[in-house]
Amino acid sequence: MTRRFRGVITGTALAVAVVLAPAAEPVAQAEGSAPLQQLIVHDPLMHGVPLPTSSLNSLVFGLYEYEKTAMTQMGGSASVAAYGWHEPNASRKLVVVVLVGLSDPRLNSRDMSKQTALAAQSAAATICAGAIATPPKLDEKVRGIPNSHYIQCPKAPKNVVLDGVTTSRSNIFVMILSSLETMSRSRLQLLAKRQYDDLPALGLPSASTLT
Repeated sequence: MTRRFRGVITGTALAVAVVLAPAAEPVAQAEGSAPLQQLIVHDPLMHGVPLPTSSLNSLVFGLYEYEKTAMTQMGGSASVAAYGWHEPNASRKLVVVVLVGLSDPRLNSRDMSKQTALAAQSAAATICAGAIATPPKLDEKVRGIPNSHYIQCPKAPKNVVLDGVTTSRSNIFVMILSSLETMSRSRLQLLAKRQYDDLPALGLPSASTLT
């Protein structure tokens, strides 16, 4: 049953690419599913510059395309939204927040929650592989956030140390990517807690189409 979420998991490499190679032009806009966009935390960098639409579009549509075929074949659906910011005058100091809504009418809410938690677990294990072809140096639970994983990768090119948090609540899967240069581990985990708390406890009624 876990394989139905493999597209979302495989697509984490796209998010990593955004972190490692942000484009230059800023656009103040979230991308992807409107219901999920509304759930993304606001400007975690405090006066951060929004990442360009081109980068976020690549991420959102890449993740969506990976998942769409598998979920549709099984009678389910998926939706994706993402937002990202970088520090003013420091384009490599950034954070990207991705939300993925999953729906399968054959699963009850409890089983759906279990499967989404497995997606968060698997994504945590593959983020670093997508970036630098190695497993994470750290993969630890974040206290106070259910289904959570704080990951830290070995040093990447240009001395970037990627880190992030994945978690899930009901039928929504969360991935937050940043770097130690951008924010401390404790600050990132506070951001993840804030994002988790902002998600509806019952999830989305159904995973919305990507419009």
